[in-house]
This record gives sequence, structure tokens and C-alpha cells, in this order.
Amino acid sequence: MEFYFLPVLVIFSCASCYLFLPVQPLCHTDESVALLQFKDSLTVNNSASSDPAAYPKLASWKAVENGTESDCCSWDGVECDENTGYVISLDLSSSCLYGSIMSNSSLFNLTHLQMLNLADNHFNYSRLPPEFGRLSKLTYLNLSSSFLTGLPSEISVLSNLSTIDLSHVNVSSKMPHFLVNFSSLTSLIMRNCGLYGEFPEKLFHLPKIQVLVFQINANLTGHFPEFRSGSPLRTLWFSRTNFSGIIPFSIGNLESLKFLSVARAKFSGFLPSSL
Repeated sequence: MEFYFLPVLVIFSCASCYLFLPVQPLCHTDESVALLQFKDSLTVNNSASSDPAAYPKLASWKAVENGTESDCCSWDGVECDENTGYVISLDLSSSCLYGSIMSNSSLFNLTHLQMLNLADNHFNYSRLPPEFGRLSKLTYLNLSSSFLTGLPSEISVLSNLSTIDLSHVNVSSKMPHFLVNFSSLTSLIMRNCGLYGEFPEKLFHLPKIQVLVFQINANLTGHFPEFRSGSPLRTLWFSRTNFSGIIPFSIGNLESLKFLSVARAKFSGFLPSSL
């Protein structure tokens, strides 16, 4: 009897372990429907993305797979919270998407989103809808090279954002000053956005800011401030802007600075010896 007792006990114990394994919740039905509606509002066009590695991620999005309801948390580009099942990340960059994002887009029903990347698609020069303001939990937003236009004031409520990349979005407006209230910002990238007006000095002094990229905004004016020691700034890219004045000696206080570009701007004088 002793010869059989140990194996049986081990098998029983291991089998009972499965009863206590955590099970990740499935995608919520309303969010699955919202994703499928977003898919149906767009078409796939191989020329809509410039990245050679681009491919149609939405091809994996299916309501039913192998005869059962599909879990959207397993779809390409979708990430869900492992505890709640809500969609928290949507990475559709370089997905060959073509079409317009309208105000009634089901995208804005994904109110638990923390990360949204729609870069390198062709959204047909549609204007950024004010409904982006509904995505109040966003910490990461990348709409670069997406053939979108404008920048609605409703974006100002997205104060949890730490990364914003709107490169090549045709904003064509004054520099949005509400960004100085985004205290969590680490990276602000607005390359070739048609910005004009005065650059707010407070952006240089945001407590967590590391990257400021604003090149190719020919009518964007401003100057470099007196920089404080302890600043986390590591990238300053202001080439081909209308920035002027001298580069202050205090730029040497930026101990983390790794990249500085001011080519074809309106700065005067010489690079300070503190660099």
C-alpha cells in the first residue's frame, strides 16, 4: 500500500492545484463590439503605411473563431488589463489603415485606454475629433504620420499623458499653451505640425520632461530659458524654427542632455563653453 500512496497523493495534489490558478477575464462584449465597429469603419490599403514592415493587424479581429466567440484580448495590437479584462492598449501603428476617424467613431467607447498608437496610417486628412477628450486615462498617444489634421481643445483634459507624438499632424494653429498643465509629460514630439506663435517657456520646466522635439515649425517663435540644474531634459530639437536669442550658459546645467539641434533656427552668438 505504501508503494502506491505517494504517487496517488502527488497526482491528486497537482490536479487540485488547477482549481486555484488565476484565470484572466475575457474581453468585455461592448469593447469587442466597439473594436469590430472601428475595424468596419476603415479599409486596408497597403499604400496607407510607409513602414516596409507594415501589415494589416486588423486581419486577426474576428467576432467568431473556430466556432466560438473570439476574445478580443488576443487580437493583434490589443492589450487588456489582466485583472479587469478592459482594453487598456491599442497599437495599430503601421497597420495599412485608410479612412476617416469621425466624431461618432466607436474608438471613443474604449474609455479605459491608457495607450493609443495610430501612427503611420492614412486617415484621409480627417480632423481630430473632440471626442478624443473622452479617453481621459491615456498616458501615451502617438498619432504621428497619420494624415490627421487639427488639435481640438478637448485634448486639454488628457492631463495624464506622459508621451505625445503628433509629428506630421497638420495642426496649423498657435502653440497649444494648455500643455504646460501636463505635469506628467516626459516626451512631447510635434515635428512639422505647422505650429506658430510663442512657445511657452514653462514647457522647459515641467518636472518630468525629457524630450522636446519641435523641428520644422518655421513660424514657431521663442527662446531658450535659463535652465535649472536637476532638469531631466535630454533632447532639445528646435532646428528649422523661428527660435531666436542666445543659447544660455545655463544650458550646461542640463546634466542629462544628450542631443541638441538648433540648425537653421534664428539663434545668435556661439555655443556656450558650458556644453
